[in-house]
Order: sequence, then C-alpha cells, then structure tokens
Amino acid sequence: MKKTVAFLLVLCLLLAPLLSACGGGKTPADTATETRETIASSAPDEETSASPQPEIKLEQLTVGGEALSEFTIIYARNSYYKVINQFNNNTQKLIVNDYDFDRLTAERLAALLKERFGVALEVKQDSNVKTPGAHEILIGNTNRNLHTADLAADQFEVRLTTNERKLVICGGAYGTTWHAIDALEAWLEGQEAERKTAADFTAAANVAGTHHLTRIACVGDSITAGTGATDREYTSYPANLQRVLWKDAIVTNYGNGGKTMRDDLADSYYKTTTYADLIANPEPFDLVLLMLGTNDSSRDSGTWTTTADDRFITSCHHILRGIKAMSPDMKVLMMNCPKCYRSGETGVPASPHVVALQTQTAKKMLQKGYSLALYDMHTLSQDKIGSANFPDSLHPNDAGYVIMANEIAAAVRAYLNGTTNSYFISLD
Repeated sequence: MKKTVAFLLVLCLLLAPLLSACGGGKTPADTATETRETIASSAPDEETSASPQPEIKLEQLTVGGEALSEFTIIYARNSYYKVINQFNNNTQKLIVNDYDFDRLTAERLAALLKERFGVALEVKQDSNVKTPGAHEILIGNTNRNLHTADLAADQFEVRLTTNERKLVICGGAYGTTWHAIDALEAWLEGQEAERKTAADFTAAANVAGTHHLTRIACVGDSITAGTGATDREYTSYPANLQRVLWKDAIVTNYGNGGKTMRDDLADSYYKTTTYADLIANPEPFDLVLLMLGTNDSSRDSGTWTTTADDRFITSCHHILRGIKAMSPDMKVLMMNCPKCYRSGETGVPASPHVVALQTQTAKKMLQKGYSLALYDMHTLSQDKIGSANFPDSLHPNDAGYVIMANEIAAAVRAYLNGTTNSYFISLD
C-alpha cells in the first residue's frame, strides 16, 4: 500500500510540468479574465433581443372635437358646366368628367378617409346643398365663402374655421387644392409617427403651404388663340391643355390671330400687345410652347429668299430672348405648323418651306443656348387630327383642339421628364 501511494506521488510530480504546458502558463488572473469574457459573450444582445415595439395605427380622427362620421364633403361647382354639354356635342363626347377638378379632389379625400378610418363620407356639390350643414369639409372656392380669397396660385390652406367649425381645403388654383390633400395626409402620418391611435384636427393643426405648379406660356397665332373653337376660354388647345394638366400646371394662352414669326412684317407677333403682356408677366415661366410660322409664307406672297430665312430665325431669337429675360430657366417646346388643307403648296399658310425652316430655326436656337425641343405638329395633324377636324382647312374645330391638347400634354410630360416622344424631331 505504501509503495502504491509513493508511486502515485512520483507520477504526479512527473506530470505536473506537462499539465502546466497544456494550460499555456495562464495565471489565475488570466483565467478569471477569460471567465468574465465568456460570460459577457454569452449574454444576450440587448439591441437584438429586445422585443420590437408594437405597430401603432391611427384609427380615429375627429375634426374640432366632432366625430368624422358627422361630416359631409362639399366641393365647388366648376364653371365648365356652362359649356360642357355643347362642347361634348362638338367633340363626340371626348370629354366626360375629368373637367370637374374639385369634385375629383373631394373624391380623393373621401377615399383617403375611408381607407384610413373606415368612414364613408358623402360627397356633394355646393350648389346642390341649399342650406349648409353644421359639419362640412369644404373643397375649393365653395359658395360658403370661407376660403382665403387672395391665395396665390402656388398656395394652399388646410384650415379649421374658428366660428363655423368647418374644415376648409383650398388652393389658389385647382392643382394646389389637389395637393393640399398631400399636406393633410402628411399631418395624419405625423400623428401616427407620434404613436397616436386617435387625433383631433383643431385650429392648432392648420396648415398653410405651397406647391409649385409648372407655368406654361402658349405663344402663337390664331391656332393658339383658338379660332374655330366654340368657346376659346374653354375649348382652345391651351384651355384643353390646362384641363389635362390641371394637377400640376398653370397654362396661359398668349395666342394672337394672324401673326407672323418674322418681325419685319406688318402682322409681326413681336410687335403685339400680347407679346408685351407676355414679357411683363411677373411670374417666370417654366415652359414656353412656341407655334408661330403658319402665317409667314402667305404674308410674303409665297416668295422666300435667303434674307427672309435669316429674318425668320432672327425674329424667333428676338421673341425668345425677351421671354428669357424674365424667365431665365425656361424650356422651349417649339412646334412646327399644323397641316394646312387648302390646295396648293406655295403662297399658303404652313408651306413646306416654312416647316423645313422651323427645323433650321430650332437648331439655331439650340446653338444660342436655349433649352429647346422641336415637336412635329405638321405630321401629327395629319396622323391623328385629320382634315375632317379642320373644317376651314386651316383651324381645328373643338374635337381637333381636344386631340391636339391631349397629344401636346403627352409631349410636355415627356420633355419635362427627359423622356422621348414619337413626334419629337431630332436636332442633331
């Protein structure tokens, strides 16, 4: 037994150095540090293991303390109703309801409130409600006369009136009234971001904001002015263009019948009060639609010379230079002449020579530094408008102006967005 114990003691003494080597010579302090690190590494990560916060949804909206379900949405009557029936008779019903801008905004608001809060509000036109109700959301310049009357085109308001306790949503133009809904939606999202399940729109939440509408000037002769339309204010091509682009643009008609591009002729556009009004406009234009040249060839008895060509180009530069002085960042969409369906090829409006010259002119304007594209109205008038919609062979009728405006609207969107359009003419 004693021999066995002695043998074990000797064996331990022999193995001790080997055990020390396997331990890497670590001290007790090292071992303690390792232990702490192991514990720390095995501890749960507070950031990753914490339970995500539950999603908070804004489920209830009141207006001035009143239940949303008590309200009716009232929108302003559009003046288009004065001409729309006759207009549709003349356009094969090409226009249906897209002209009723405040109604479209009211319906957008109703859809938003239904989606967010499950409350379906009735939408009514102001002229159909003889006695105003106690709870109304007013869209546009309604006959309640509670909107701010002097809003600029780019301004809007979302405002709870103090006395009447009505919610007014209105802009200085139809488009800014539409975009006022964006502001209301942003306010709702802000309430939700604050993790509220219920919110009350009070006077303290009133919003006064702006949304820039693209300003478009239509420069041209009688085809721009609207000769041939039953009502130039509503059925000319610029009026139809405004109807199509109403959410995002303000379109102004600077057409003047019978005028020429050339400023050495008696009927020069450059010499008109229309042009003077154009360059005196205090608001810069973002885009100029230029369609001059139809009358130039007929004013020159069909005889064109190199001097006349040069004068045409120089006159275009004079017109654009004057506009650019007050609109330095403007873009130009130049359009050549629509097809003239009168017989003969020379000495009549929109001669082939003028159409070719307009391409040369556009190239020269590019060289002079203008941001410019050229649109082939001559071809489009043959492809999509057609002779039947030019009853006097020169001016479109109502249907022709609707088609023209729809196509120009597509070109405007493409040009401003930097995309292509099949009627753009290469200027390379």
